[in-house]
Amino acid sequence: MTWQTAIEAALDGAAALALRGPGEVRAKADGTVVTEADLAVEALLDAALLDAFPGDGLLSEEGRARPGDPWWCLDPIDGTSNFARGGPDWSIALARVQGSDPVWSALRFPARGERWTAQRGGGAWVDGRRLPALPGAGDPAVPLDVAGAGRAGWGAAPVIHLPHTARRLLRLRWPAELRSPRCVTRSLAAVAAGEADAALIGPGWGAWDLLSGLLLLWEVGGGAWTLSGAPLRLGSEFAEPLVVGAPPAAAALALAIEG
Repeated sequence: MTWQTAIEAALDGAAALALRGPGEVRAKADGTVVTEADLAVEALLDAALLDAFPGDGLLSEEGRARPGDPWWCLDPIDGTSNFARGGPDWSIALARVQGSDPVWSALRFPARGERWTAQRGGGAWVDGRRLPALPGAGDPAVPLDVAGAGRAGWGAAPVIHLPHTARRLLRLRWPAELRSPRCVTRSLAAVAAGEADAALIGPGWGAWDLLSGLLLLWEVGGGAWTLSGAPLRLGSEFAEPLVVGAPPAAAALALAIEG
């Protein structure tokens, strides 16, 4: 059994555990919620990782942490508010990271029965199907040409994922179908699969929100940029808004937001 197989088996067990329901729900200091299932999933995966990789570090949204490199970045349940009220858009998100770069990641969307994985240089996959390159795919380390961005190649109404608060406040210059799944990893996966053209990730994101889905994007030629067009530099200490997608779509969205 490879380590990937072992970790994916642990993720499948965590998904089955989460599907039993949220259990007790309580508010955290930052105003978000945590469920009994968040903590149970965190404990199950922490034990599996410690058994398979006793020297690796860990950073989990719900507080478990230990030093080490490589390290694992875990969000036991992303989209907790959706999960707590029975919606389908929530995930278990895990990434193995070297330094600040994710090299392997997995997402489970248990309510949808979806299994996503990505490996650096090995592609991005959903339910055994390799995802093709995005239209306009390029080098995610290259700055976006925000000033010269247009809508060339977009449909009449591109699909844009936005945080719920931004959807209420933002006015784009052109028609678009706006969606707010209230789950960062759902937005990242949708862009990687070509189900959405671009997404805005609001301020306040953490590594556990981004790293697993970011590797999906990298493997299909997408990436993440600040609103000014600068490529996201992992390991930096900022959490400002980001636009994600392939360069043409991400640049056009950044231009629309700044305008």
